[in-house]
Amino acid sequence: MIEIKPDSVTFKRLPMAPTSNHLLVPFRGRLIKSNEGRKFSKQCELWGAQNRGTLNKLKELLKDKTLRVDCCFVFPRSKLLTKKNTLKKTDWMNRLKQTCDELAKLIEVDDSHFISGYCCKKISDNDESYIDIEISEAKL
Repeated sequence: MIEIKPDSVTFKRLPMAPTSNHLLVPFRGRLIKSNEGRKFSKQCELWGAQNRGTLNKLKELLKDKTLRVDCCFVFPRSKLLTKKNTLKKTDWMNRLKQTCDELAKLIEVDDSHFISGYCCKKISDNDESYIDIEISEAKL
């Protein structure tokens, strides 16, 4: 789902990116995108197809702008907390690059236009992992 506000756009419930540790695999002396990485790309394409009408309107609005991209990585409680309610080692920052790459494809903007942003991780109300992204014009 895409929510458009006067000063920002929010992309809700994008698929969760794989960690960078699972993004590439060696093949014949070089690195290629893993099955998990290809699956994430396909999920983003499907999400984009489901939201195509709104995305097409956004492409013109965001074209040639410098963008702030805020990402909220939402994980199930079981992925973030132990049974003793202490934090698990969930490395969410290494998912950011792949997320920005796929976002750039969806809105057809080079990710070099993403210059700042805020990232966080939150606990989901259910067992789903997903990403909420808010895009706004960055003030230079």
